[in-house]
This record gives sequence, C-alpha cells and structure tokens, in this order.
Amino acid sequence: MISRLIQQKAPIGSKVNFTLKSGHQVFGVLVEIGRDHICIKNKDGIATILTESIGAWEVIDISQEPPGKIDKAPSDRDVEIEIRRKIIEIETRFQTCIKNTRIGLKAPSLNFPSNEIQGRYYDNAGKVWDRIRNKYEYAQKINELSPKFGRIQLIANEIKSLVDRFPFSPTLKSHLGYFYYLLGNKPEALRLYKEA
Repeated sequence: MISRLIQQKAPIGSKVNFTLKSGHQVFGVLVEIGRDHICIKNKDGIATILTESIGAWEVIDISQEPPGKIDKAPSDRDVEIEIRRKIIEIETRFQTCIKNTRIGLKAPSLNFPSNEIQGRYYDNAGKVWDRIRNKYEYAQKINELSPKFGRIQLIANEIKSLVDRFPFSPTLKSHLGYFYYLLGNKPEALRLYKEA
C-alpha cells in the first residue's frame, strides 16, 4: 500500500526526503521500490528502508530551487518546506509515543488506612489488615496473583468485610477494586474506584 503510493508520488530517480516513524530522516535519490522496502542512494551509499517504518516523505524538485541559494537568505519555499518537515517530525514522534502508551492499574501499597478507620473496631481491623497484607505479599512472592489459585478471592473477601464495617474508607474501596480487577470483575472494580 505505502510502496504503491510512493511509486505514484516519487518515481525512481527522484530526490526524496523520508521521515521515519522514529523521527529520523533519510535523504537521497530513490533507486528501488519493493513491496515492503525502498532503497535510497545518498553520500553514505545505499540505504534500505522498510515501508512500515516510513512516517512521511517529500519529493525535492531541484528545478524549482534557485541557483546559489546557499549564499542567500532562505526563500519562502525553503521556510515552508522546513515548517512542513518539522510538523511531520513532531506528529510522527507523538504518534509513536501514543502507540507505545499503555494504561494499567498500579498495585496497591497496602498501607493501613489508620486515618480512615476509627472506633472500637480499630485494633481488630489492624490485625485483619496485617493478615491481608501478608497473604498478598506471599501470593505475589510465589507468583500466584491469578484467580485460578484462589488466593485473591480470599483476600478480596477479607477486604470486603472491612469495607462493610467501614463504608466511608476510600482506601479500602480502592484496594477492593484492585482485587476485583485481578479476579476479572471489571464492572465492580470500576464502581469501587469511582466511589473511592
């Protein structure tokens, strides 16, 4: 697809400037167009570029360049070409970053929310919390955080009992949401995160 488009816009022998998705630029004379690659001849030799890595290209028309332009101030056309090149470079860099971005849940710290838990059940809640943290750290250590091992369900049940006793604790709800996420109950996890 890209090879066909390059072939239509830049025939063999054209001077071209390719901007790769990585942000690098390759300049030279187009000498070969394959199905999945192109070859460019420049001062360093022949460069082969895979078409999947090409972000943009520009055909340089030498006949329209004024003679001796190196000694003169840049023309409006030169400035426009440089602006386009920079825009393509910036857009390509952002598109690459967006493609490589992943959103995921951060594992909880499991610090006891002492400022959110008050009353006569404080001491008991602290003991339950220590038990929860120990179970989680052990499951993490032996790499059994998957629901198929049954450890996460037990932890989620214990946190749920704390949430039932302390319904105004956002920390407990967010921790419960994380464990529901691990269990695959994403709607309930999302609801708990929103409440938290």
